[in-house]
Amino acid sequence: MPIRYEASTAYLEGVCTVEEAMDIQDWLRKTDSPEIDLADCTHFHTAIFQVLSAARPRIASRPKDVFLAQWITPLLSGDDGDAQGSDG
Repeated sequence: MPIRYEASTAYLEGVCTVEEAMDIQDWLRKTDSPEIDLADCTHFHTAIFQVLSAARPRIASRPKDVFLAQWITPLLSGDDGDAQGSDG
């Protein structure tokens, strides 16, 4: 499963498709202070990007994938490229 949910953290792993967008949206609505771990994510559908953009959850770990880390994570976290909880 491309998204693993544990307590208040959702782990996006590998390729996350449009099919997961509604699930993560529901999870974000039901979770107090949700966090998203993108460390092992290599791609996510634009529908997931839209859900994350609207919800603005805390980014617990930035992706190892260079494109996601450089171009997408800053758009989600609203920062200059150093995502919250950055692993370095």
